[in-house]
Amino acid sequence: MLLDALLAPLPRTLLEPELDERKIHWKTEHLTTGTIPWVRISFRDDGGHGVPAVRAYSFLSSGILVRREEEYSGLLTSWDDNRVFAGKIVPRHLSVRGAGLDGDMVTATVTVEPLSLADRAVEQIPGEPAEPGKTLRPIEDMDNEGASPVHFEPPPPNTGNYPQDVKTSVIAVVDREGIPREVEVSAVRIYGQKPTPEALGVVAATAENMVKASRKNRFHPGLIDGKPCQTYWSLNFYSGSTSSM
Repeated sequence: MLLDALLAPLPRTLLEPELDERKIHWKTEHLTTGTIPWVRISFRDDGGHGVPAVRAYSFLSSGILVRREEEYSGLLTSWDDNRVFAGKIVPRHLSVRGAGLDGDMVTATVTVEPLSLADRAVEQIPGEPAEPGKTLRPIEDMDNEGASPVHFEPPPPNTGNYPQDVKTSVIAVVDREGIPREVEVSAVRIYGQKPTPEALGVVAATAENMVKASRKNRFHPGLIDGKPCQTYWSLNFYSGSTSSM
């Protein structure tokens, strides 16, 4: 998640829309928090899975990116503590938070400084070029064939009544062998009235069951340039329905 935030904070569909065959219609909102004006751009995307979800990016009026929202996974990425380096604005603090969860899932502080003479030796690492799919190339929807399930383990039935208008999300990284890694809860979103403590206990149990079941899933690995690569996978549960992406 941090490499994605560091290397590819904005998708190529935003920077180079002509590369994507989809006709994306962006919504632009001019907003204000206190006395600070900012702009939010967003579009609805189903990633080819038929479950629409909003992707949104928030900028200060100066054009600096400060926040990214991924509705399907529930991940919120923030950038701050900017510094000008080599004529470009570089954020020195990155954080990823799950919607509805306490605290950050992961954070990083970035140090940006010129290379010393001793450091220049590592600019070019000896050896053959890395194979496609084994580099730090960003995962883009348009050129990544996502992982498809070989075996899907459904979460066990709830022992209580799952509350209405609550969505629980789980994310994982599917490795080059098609095995889920780093499975974790990424969001618990309440869209209506706050559930009772008993109902929240059912939500917590459901989230735990989703994580355990997701670890048993197996996939055909994702592909970039026809070569296996790691890719993201997410699972959502809400009001008795389950969907994956």
